[in-house]
Amino acid sequence: MKTIIATKEVTSEDLIDQVQHDQVVLLRGGKPAAVVMSLDDDDLEWLARELDPEFISSIAQAREDVREGKGVRHEDVVAMFGLK
Repeated sequence: MKTIIATKEVTSEDLIDQVQHDQVVLLRGGKPAAVVMSLDDDDLEWLARELDPEFISSIAQAREDVREGKGVRHEDVVAMFGLK
């Protein structure tokens, strides 16, 4: 991941050129302020899902369930569905 100091001289075109090869972290005052990365239509759909509060909550709940032993082991899923 590349790091760039945000200045007025860094244009959006500069950033677009940079993110074709790697994600870019913009620093402001020496601290991370933003991440810029290239996207296609599938990425936009994924990003919208990732930022959905319900999705984030469901991940937190799933992690809590696993901590409490409520998960199903991989081997059990394979057996339940006759997978190999």
